[in-house]
Amino acid sequence: MRDLAARHGDELPAVIASDMGRSGGSMRRRPEYQAMLDAIDGGEVQTIYSYSLSRLSRSVLDFTDLLERCRRSHVTIRLVAEGQIDYSSATGRAFANMAATFAQMERELAAERMGSAVAERRQRGDVMGQAPYGSAIHRGRLVPRADEPLSAVFDAFREAGSFGGTARLLNARGVRTRHGRPWTHGVVADVIRRSAPSDLSVPSMGTRPGAPPRAAAIFAGLLRCRCGALLTPRKDAANPTGVSGYYCSRSYRIPEHGRMHTPEWPILEWAKAEAARLHPPDKLMEIDDGDEASRRHIEQRRARVVDAFVDDVIDKAERDQRLRKLDDEADALAARTYLEAIPVIDWDWPPAELNGIMRAMWEYIELDADMRSVGAIWRVPEWRQ
Repeated sequence: MRDLAARHGDELPAVIASDMGRSGGSMRRRPEYQAMLDAIDGGEVQTIYSYSLSRLSRSVLDFTDLLERCRRSHVTIRLVAEGQIDYSSATGRAFANMAATFAQMERELAAERMGSAVAERRQRGDVMGQAPYGSAIHRGRLVPRADEPLSAVFDAFREAGSFGGTARLLNARGVRTRHGRPWTHGVVADVIRRSAPSDLSVPSMGTRPGAPPRAAAIFAGLLRCRCGALLTPRKDAANPTGVSGYYCSRSYRIPEHGRMHTPEWPILEWAKAEAARLHPPDKLMEIDDGDEASRRHIEQRRARVVDAFVDDVIDKAERDQRLRKLDDEADALAARTYLEAIPVIDWDWPPAELNGIMRAMWEYIELDADMRSVGAIWRVPEWRQ
């Protein structure tokens, strides 16, 4: 491409736009391609250099759109393989569209060949997908891996008797997972249930037949451990609130974590005393146009974040982080009017409704090393007497 540009008296920039590892079948999943289209529409492009037409696009519709944009903005397309595209005449446009059609056919044929190869491997009995912990795939068959000791996992499970206890033992003994991350309850459960020998008694999955629906937790998403993690409710349908207590999921990964869980009743007693300090202004404030505009703006930002995730512009972790920040903004906006409308809290209300009130009052409740409540972060600090 640089040689071709030099022959035409052009010099390419140091960094060439590239969507490495992304399919050319759709421009929606190619951020650099999208940026190029925006630059064309903005009049910032004179010539496009590409190795071949198939590197530009393998979709006839997308390529036709590119040609129309280039025609409107007087942009020249020069290709190393096919040469310069002449779209000033009907013959040139027809040739370009034919070339795009064959590029799309090539992509579809490659997909068909891949599907046939997968079907043949399934029929042959080859192992498909990722190999389980303790094994690797060699010529379609599972072979043991010396660096992933399954026996150490089974021995720890026999000693601990639970998935969580096994995770704590493995982390304390320096045994690592395939990717070097600490063991967790879920990872241990997956390994044990998939590869456990017949002499190992494994807890069954699923709920007890005929068990009633479990209620929401009063303090879901509110209790923050000293390690920074939010506690997870431990469901118990036999309890009046449907929850027996809360535990820290990070405690399995941190051997020196300390206490792992707390019952619900002491947190509830503390919350009643703390909630009694709620004293909003006597006069209810009206919802002004600014509040409504802020809510609409938050919803628009949420929609943009979801669209960016769908288009592969951001990954799942970044999507969740951005959505959490927007949720916090929405909660803070709603706290003022929501709390003013509550004359008194009835602690016999359903857990889900109490959780909504708690989350409107407080951002989170801080716990100490003994899992005792030490304070709450109020959304409107002035309303705490």
